[in-house]
Amino acid sequence: MNKQKIGRVFLYVLSVVYVIGMYSYPVLFYISLSAGARGSEITIDLNGWVRVFFMVLPLALGLVNLITVIINKDLERSCFLNCAMLIKYLLMPFYLLGGLCVVLAWLILFIPVPGVNFLGPIIGVTLAVMGYTGLVGATPFSLAYIIKAGQNKAHPVWLCVLSGCGQFVFTLDVIIIMILSIKEGKGRFAAIAAVAMVVLFIAAILFVML
Repeated sequence: MNKQKIGRVFLYVLSVVYVIGMYSYPVLFYISLSAGARGSEITIDLNGWVRVFFMVLPLALGLVNLITVIINKDLERSCFLNCAMLIKYLLMPFYLLGGLCVVLAWLILFIPVPGVNFLGPIIGVTLAVMGYTGLVGATPFSLAYIIKAGQNKAHPVWLCVLSGCGQFVFTLDVIIIMILSIKEGKGRFAAIAAVAMVVLFIAAILFVML
């Protein structure tokens, strides 16, 4: 197995590990709350360490992603695009549910109970910050693809610049990767499935509300 093939396999594995790490967020949060609820000195210490690990996990994984991408910068752009699509599409349920939780948390602000309504913004901002660190941690793959695409003149320079900036914006990052992958002739069925997932999610929310 040559060096490029090993690098390719490692990038795909790392992408899956990143997705698993992001989905472990709710589990870590539950462990943190459970440890704090017990109240003993040992569990309080555990609670503190879990919260620290909980907060830095996406950034730590993002740093690993960045280092790995730099080491394997000579790989073809399709590899980076595949990794970006893998992460973006597999994390869509995570961000759809997370976005819904943020909205519900802010709605707590309108509950006319003293002390309770202030919890909503705190929870909403915390969830948004954690979600954004996860978004930033995944950018090395998509930025590596965009840079490679610009160097290979697969896309205009202006499109690459706007696409790179868009990787730091919720929702826009997924839409951009979706459009660029279709322009490359890849991921059409994945894009259709992603759009269908969003439509079904919105339909389910409307059905519950109505």
